[in-house]
Amino acid sequence: MAFYFEAKKPGDLMKSDEWNSLNAEVVRLGTDKIDRTGDAVKGDLTVTGKVNVSGPLSVTGASTLTGNTSVGGTLSVTGLVAFNNNVNINGSLSVTANKELLFADNGQIRSGDNNHRILFRRSENKLELREFGQIVFSPGATAGAETAKVLLAENGKVGIGAATPEGALHLNRGAADAQVDVDNTNTLPYGTEKADLVLTRRHSPTKSLGNQNGWAASLIDFRATNASEEWSLAQILGVADLGASGGYAGGLAFLTSAGGTNNPAGSRTQGSAPVVRMAIDANGNVGVGTVSPAAKLEIVGRGSINDGNGYAVKSNFMANGSLTIGNITTNYGGGSGWSANTAGLLLETQTNTEIAVHDSGTRIASLLYYEGDAANRITIGRDMGWGPISTVAVAGYLAAKPVYFSAYVDQNTRSGTLNPLPMQVVSQNVGDGFDVNSSKFTAPVRGVYLFTMTGLRVEGSSDFHWQLMVNDNYANSGPAEGGERCLLTWIGAQLGTCSRTLLVFLNQGDRVHILQSGSGRCDNFRSGLEGVLLSASL
Repeated sequence: MAFYFEAKKPGDLMKSDEWNSLNAEVVRLGTDKIDRTGDAVKGDLTVTGKVNVSGPLSVTGASTLTGNTSVGGTLSVTGLVAFNNNVNINGSLSVTANKELLFADNGQIRSGDNNHRILFRRSENKLELREFGQIVFSPGATAGAETAKVLLAENGKVGIGAATPEGALHLNRGAADAQVDVDNTNTLPYGTEKADLVLTRRHSPTKSLGNQNGWAASLIDFRATNASEEWSLAQILGVADLGASGGYAGGLAFLTSAGGTNNPAGSRTQGSAPVVRMAIDANGNVGVGTVSPAAKLEIVGRGSINDGNGYAVKSNFMANGSLTIGNITTNYGGGSGWSANTAGLLLETQTNTEIAVHDSGTRIASLLYYEGDAANRITIGRDMGWGPISTVAVAGYLAAKPVYFSAYVDQNTRSGTLNPLPMQVVSQNVGDGFDVNSSKFTAPVRGVYLFTMTGLRVEGSSDFHWQLMVNDNYANSGPAEGGERCLLTWIGAQLGTCSRTLLVFLNQGDRVHILQSGSGRCDNFRSGLEGVLLSASL
């Protein structure tokens, strides 16, 4: 029964039933409810008002506390305890193993200064950590010491291994956690490399990228926002088996958005789907404008190499598949030897190299073939299997370095055949075509040459004859006439002096000299051979 307080004055009488009720209630409380020194409450405890405990509070059975509960020491709970109002604990809270701490709707745990809270927002299906300062996670802690391996700073930046994150996400593996070495095949050891970020996703159902050239997999999306809109800027897409027939190969695709006003739902409200602009396939081939590069670098579109001051491509004067090199503010080459500006376009080779063209695969034609070392020669229109180029047309004039020489004898020649006729003195030799040791001229370039032979017979001697020879054959040789081969190529001095001028077409490397015959002799310092290049030909 419940005991109801009734005030009495000294000397007042007490009825026997009142005394019996008082003693029965005291016994009941002492036996079942009151925590005497060292004892615990043994029955159910229901408190409607406040509970203030200065020292430790130990609850073993089921209890319900409707008012505020304040515990100055340690609160130890063994059974089920329901707190229907605020609970303030100045000491520790101890919950028996495998027991739960339950919160009703929108319950929370908070500090006395309201700066640190855990909110159980069940009606919203949210668990909130409301923190004035940093939120620190210390996995791997020993002896209760902080490791702070993951940190959420006051400004919302997240640091993993970074005590002061400098970006929205800052990963720092630390100086002691070094990456493994790359081996001699430029490969990190597969399985023991140390990744800082791993993205794993099942690839697309079909090999859909680039006309069935790869399976789309993990995606990184770069976005931007303004005051009211959000849109995708660019994406990096991991691709399985890009450019490979199979075998767990990889690849990367780089996508950018051209912009637009599409609304793809979600948080993005504007923009357009990014499109693949560049790809790196499983073989290391890079494609710009294609996801199926056939070489280490393949560009589908216009190419331009400049220093920022290009003109033609920026003005849309070049078509796809073209390449523009240089710019309108810099000059290239023109120096001597290697320099920081050797040339605008430089082809490097061991010895020989070639520039060629083909017409839709019908034939290959050589535009320029360079032979280095001793040859040091450029050939235009070389035969590459379909015959040499039939015609090289030059719209303007073709200029070449001047070539001319003048050589003569320095003593009276002997009679009889002299092949070649010795020419001991060279007064002019521009182009270095005439060799005094062999008395022969070698054409340095292909073209039309003018030669003049002048001979003076020694007085009293018989006649002699000179004939111009090209590669040991008569120059401009034609049918025999009057017993003499090609009269236009020889001179005969029977009375005194005689000369002859000839136009001869020579190929590069053709050799020219004079053949003397007859019983006479020529006079020294008055007889000789001159030649000049009139027109060079390709």
